[in-house]
Amino acid sequence: MINIFTLPVITLLLLLIQALFAGSEIALLSCDKAKIRSRADSGSSSAKLVMNSINKIEEYVSTSLVGENLCIVINTVILSFYVQRNYPQYDPHLISVIVLTPLIVIFGQVVPKSVFQKQSTALVLRTIYFSIFFSIIFKPLLIIVKVITDLIVSLIGTKGKLVTREELIHALEVESSVENSSESFRDKILNKIFLFDRIRVRDIMIPISRVESLSFDSTVGEAKKIINKTGFSRLPVYKNKFNNIIGFIHSSYLLGKDDNLPLIVLLIVDSTLAKIILHQIC
Repeated sequence: MINIFTLPVITLLLLLIQALFAGSEIALLSCDKAKIRSRADSGSSSAKLVMNSINKIEEYVSTSLVGENLCIVINTVILSFYVQRNYPQYDPHLISVIVLTPLIVIFGQVVPKSVFQKQSTALVLRTIYFSIFFSIIFKPLLIIVKVITDLIVSLIGTKGKLVTREELIHALEVESSVENSSESFRDKILNKIFLFDRIRVRDIMIPISRVESLSFDSTVGEAKKIINKTGFSRLPVYKNKFNNIIGFIHSSYLLGKDDNLPLIVLLIVDSTLAKIILHQIC
């Protein structure tokens, strides 16, 4: 029996269920997949369920949409019935719109989605059982929805990319602006990967003529001076021309060595040419 006492309870209960549908959907879409996968590998049963759900994301999004709309419809019908029976002088549909619209928008959509998005990884592990339960309950309806959706898509006949390059870059930029520093650093790296094909070689490489290097006939003393000047721990060694690199020298190999010692003795090489030169000098 619906009365002045049971009506608010039913309305709030339906709003709570709607909020769970809305929140669980956004949590599943926004959660950190890497963290969830790590927990799943550690043996977390809820994390394993989340990973399985991510692979069937369309089904769970449809479950949330069906659940939200059912809550709205039931709430509207109950309130309209109550108003029509107890206050026939008022328009029940108008009263339902006036009363339920702000409640549904604020407490059934905006607030839960904001909360669940900010704590998506933690909350998705708790709401996954709720989502799975209702996906089973709504299974017959979801099958019908999928058939209709596939039919419409086949009639439209468009097969565009699921996510374009630009959309993915934009998503990473937005996500990195609201997440913690470690995740922001990760997203910056990913962003640079996507922009890699726009980087010119001359922007990241130094011409060989401008590289600090040593001639193969230099001494340890000369090498020490350049290392002290530049601060580099390794220097390439060339023979005759700058572009004829035969090996490199490491600063640690110069410690305790006489300044007049030929550099070629300490040279780190792999080439046959350098070994021949070393044999001729020594």
